[in-house]
Amino acid sequence: MKPYAPDTREVLGLPAPVPVLGTPLIPTTYHGLIASLRGRAKDAPPVAVSFVNTQIVSHRRAHPEFQALTRDIDLFIPDGMPLVWCMNRAGADLEDRVFGPEFMRRALETEDGTRTHYILGGTSECGARLLHRAANEWPAARFVGSYHGRCSEDGRLGDSKEEEDRVLRELDALRPDWIWIGMGEARQNALLARMRQRSDFGVWLGVGCALDMLAGLQPIPPGWMQKAGLSWVHRWAHAPARMTGRYAKYNTLFILQFLDEFLNPTTAPSGD
Repeated sequence: MKPYAPDTREVLGLPAPVPVLGTPLIPTTYHGLIASLRGRAKDAPPVAVSFVNTQIVSHRRAHPEFQALTRDIDLFIPDGMPLVWCMNRAGADLEDRVFGPEFMRRALETEDGTRTHYILGGTSECGARLLHRAANEWPAARFVGSYHGRCSEDGRLGDSKEEEDRVLRELDALRPDWIWIGMGEARQNALLARMRQRSDFGVWLGVGCALDMLAGLQPIPPGWMQKAGLSWVHRWAHAPARMTGRYAKYNTLFILQFLDEFLNPTTAPSGD
């Protein structure tokens, strides 16, 4: 079984996970998660936090090798309303999801200058825009570096071992407190798991499209669409060529997996 590290959750004072299709999701809120992560001691072991949607949950259920690859992630946070609805069916009593872009905005907006931040992902333009916004709107959020290269399917940085080694040396030298990762859903989860294994510092946060959204390169879905679980429709409408195949595959897969678990509860996975 996975080294899910329930001690990490308990040390942070977070509730017990609620499994959805085999992924242990933490029932928490924006305020609760920010407070818990800020309460972590600076010299504590690293924490890997993934904001997951139905795509990742379905991908983990359908591909045992990906589930094994991501078992070292400490906290899976429900980023989509369909996941919240599934958790509430199991008694979670949540009012909202914890949307990665909104979590990142709230965390940076309420910074007090005692933590340092680093960006892993996005384009150079994305990084420049995000840092410009941070300097103007969240001046207490201290960014100490960024990397805007590629990430492989198994979570390796850059186009060569030398490039990855250079980035890892920089991270080891800077030892940022919070590292924000936006490398694409599956890739960033693989990267999170690798960083959890090889680093001895930091809160590593896989926030997906948050970098592009906060940089103003992608529109943020309006609140009513988020509440209704229609964020995917908003993203699809703005990038149909890129999103149609993904949503057709994974939205359908999630529904089929959920129906299978509902009809066959005794064979459903209980979580990592």
